[in-house]
Amino acid sequence: MRIILASLLFVATLSAVITLTPQATPHSLCYIFNEQGACSSCVLGYKLQDGVCVEGMRNCKTYDTANGLCLTCYRGYTLTAESACQVNPQADLMEGCSRQYEDTCLECKKGYYFNYDNVCEPIDPLC
Repeated sequence: MRIILASLLFVATLSAVITLTPQATPHSLCYIFNEQGACSSCVLGYKLQDGVCVEGMRNCKTYDTANGLCLTCYRGYTLTAESACQVNPQADLMEGCSRQYEDTCLECKKGYYFNYDNVCEPIDPLC
């Protein structure tokens, strides 16, 4: 009986914690409000669409605040005619980087290593 009661108490406590978790609202994703109190700019990774902040397109660096279309892409991506960012294998990758996401190198080329600042540096040939 005690074990069942303790289990029920634990489940009730756990469910209370889960229900108290705050949810993102359109206003919590707003970065700048105008004089009328309407959102005019969203936090990083979100774009303004019909006055509401919605999740933005991956790899888009800047958006047109009037229509929400992507204006520029992160390094390694090219803006298409449809205002989308697609991988550009010819794009300027960070020096020594073989794979990157936005402006962060994820993997160094062969012969390079991550230094303390997470920047790829050439390995000393004498090592």
